Amino acid sequence: MHDPLRPIHDLVFHHLQPSQLLLLNSSALALLWQQSQCRVSELMGVFVQCLCTLPARKEKRAMVESFHATAVLLCNQLHEYANTVENLPLQEQDKQELGTAYRALRDQLCNSLNVLERFPALVNKDQFLPIHAIEAARYWALDAMQQINKKWIRKIEPELLRILNEPLQDLVNGEPEPNLSIHTLHYLTKLVQHTGRLAMTVTKDAGTALVFLLIRLNHNSDAFLHYACRHLQPHELDEGTPAYLLHCRRSLLQVQQLQPMPGLALYPSLPCCQSGISRYLREEIGLLENYTQQSLTHTSDSTVAPSARGPLFKSCLTMSQLAVMLRWCSQTGILHTETIEDLFKAVARSVKTAGKGSFKASSLQTKYYELDPAAISGAKDVVIRLLNEARKHPL
Repeated sequence: MHDPLRPIHDLVFHHLQPSQLLLLNSSALALLWQQSQCRVSELMGVFVQCLCTLPARKEKRAMVESFHATAVLLCNQLHEYANTVENLPLQEQDKQELGTAYRALRDQLCNSLNVLERFPALVNKDQFLPIHAIEAARYWALDAMQQINKKWIRKIEPELLRILNEPLQDLVNGEPEPNLSIHTLHYLTKLVQHTGRLAMTVTKDAGTALVFLLIRLNHNSDAFLHYACRHLQPHELDEGTPAYLLHCRRSLLQVQQLQPMPGLALYPSLPCCQSGISRYLREEIGLLENYTQQSLTHTSDSTVAPSARGPLFKSCLTMSQLAVMLRWCSQTGILHTETIEDLFKAVARSVKTAGKGSFKASSLQTKYYELDPAAISGAKDVVIRLLNEARKHPL
């Protein structure tokens, strides 16, 4: 298979090295640069001609990938030459002229990669960009984060803002490695464009609106998946109640009705975040429905003792606040049981929380170990009321 980049490869690695150029007089040097520029200017036409002569799609894909990888390699080499010139014992004007010539040829060669836009089905989107393009993208990402923070900081939770900025921050920091693929840059560009438009139009419940947009953009990071699943659950309602179950069903329907933007994914090798969130909500709904059915069966059983048919106590606390209070009582020794699971079962069986009814022992256990900041604040208010009451009865 003919390689249209072979002549340019030989020029870059055998004739355009800074040490070789220093040996040439001005006329020979000008002729070499002219020859190099002509080779690059003819490159797009030669590449298309060679590609069209190949009969099999497999061979065409191999040629496109080879052309892309070699062009990036040559761009990086010219970029390195331009940086090397800065340390050579030359007059400042000569340094500038030589560095400018290297960068001009580099940019001309990089622009020749635009020919690949005519063959999108053959391009390997995981191919890394040239180093100079990555450096430019980092400056762009830094500016994009500043714009995102300016537009969203007062509209969404800090955790969601961090998730939104995370892939841009990784690019700025060069993490996990100092590389950037065509696919990733395309995705980040779309992410900044669409979130910027949403920030200009959203008027209320900006957090939910942004979550739905990120699902459509297939922002399939683990951090966003976990956040979205938590966000779409009704934290203001107690688990196990009809209202909680209805909210979960409505959230599932909204997620399933979203239309993902074709071809977009933060991580193409990972599952679609829409399917992951839908699966989580379906499992949650299934558990709630099973629990509700078991509760109805238990209630209809006339042989059950009256004390087991319903809660013995009503509390002004929500289930999440009750979990906080139990955690504090257990850690301070106010309450003690042989097994903490028995405490969850006993409380779930005996207590009805504020206005929402019964709940599952497993739900109480989850809130016990994963304390909700809003519930902690509410529980603190209750403790303050207790202290105020205690002050009315001095020793």
